[in-house]
Amino acid sequence: MIPYLTLLFLVVFIACLGRQTWNRNLKISSLYLIGFILIFFAGVRDLSVGTDTYTYVSFLNIIQSLQDISTFQLEPGFSLLVLVANKLSDGHILYLSLIALIVVFLHIKTIYHLVQKYEISLFIFIAFGTYTFFFNGARQAIAAAIVFAAIPSLLDKKFWKYLIFIFIAFFFHKSAILAMPLYFLAKPYIGLRQWAFVFIGIAILTVFLSSFAQFAVFALGDRYEGYDVNDSGGGGLVTGIFLLCQAIALYILRPRNSDYTEVYNKLLNIFLIGLVFVGVSVLSNVNPSGILRLHIYFTSMSIILWPILFVSLKDKRLREIVGFSLFFVSILYFYLTTNSFSKLVPYTINPILEII
Repeated sequence: MIPYLTLLFLVVFIACLGRQTWNRNLKISSLYLIGFILIFFAGVRDLSVGTDTYTYVSFLNIIQSLQDISTFQLEPGFSLLVLVANKLSDGHILYLSLIALIVVFLHIKTIYHLVQKYEISLFIFIAFGTYTFFFNGARQAIAAAIVFAAIPSLLDKKFWKYLIFIFIAFFFHKSAILAMPLYFLAKPYIGLRQWAFVFIGIAILTVFLSSFAQFAVFALGDRYEGYDVNDSGGGGLVTGIFLLCQAIALYILRPRNSDYTEVYNKLLNIFLIGLVFVGVSVLSNVNPSGILRLHIYFTSMSIILWPILFVSLKDKRLREIVGFSLFFVSILYFYLTTNSFSKLVPYTINPILEII
């Protein structure tokens, strides 16, 4: 667990130093350094780090030509990425680094574009598990990163540009199609009606989960066949409680009548949609690797929401209380999820580098 905590605090430290400088070149350089550290950390990990790492690396032996892309049952965008990695290197370090490069670059670029205090965003990016998510669900993590990068287009009301992002994301993971309606659902206002829609959505989807899973299999492929399968260890209760508490806090503390209100409300509406999939997963007690993972397209908005909230809080005492509470809970969640799930611990590096 120590390598992950070290990474977290190192990234935030560099980000704080970079933001404090008045020199734009130094600020950009600090973000490049952060990006390099995050990519390197993911790229040199051993195959044992991450439940699905070995499976993803095995694709290198399957996809070795353009013909393999058309015959292998995998999204063409990711298959092309595997093929490129195969052509550039015989090992898997470059392959894992390319996956990390896409996810990290898209997040950092979007964060820098939208957030003033971006060290908070980077802290959340790591502590909330968005960063380590691609250690397992690489395809969906890339798709989610592309959707995240589409948020500025959504906020600027550039529909066709937003649609292009979603279209590209779809070629890395078909579930990204769920993000298409967000352009219309991200309303500039929020209230009890939106909360009611969340609970109604949870109720309806829970009742008709089998039908939803069957439709997903029909429309998107056999990989979605297990979304309604009951799992004795499943549901994602810890994640569900954590996200619900976040949603409540973000709603209660939301800025009112400020320059940030419209953007904040749009992003919070997107975040709340993610609770529907979390609620269904918990209530139906299904495999957390199934429907629960869909929340990442929506709840990653917390990476932008929390920094906006801190900037909008004028009461210094309240800001300190919220900041300390967020820090404590985030570190606790980071420790519990990283240490207990997805085989992220212990973190070990590629044996080739150990020899060097």
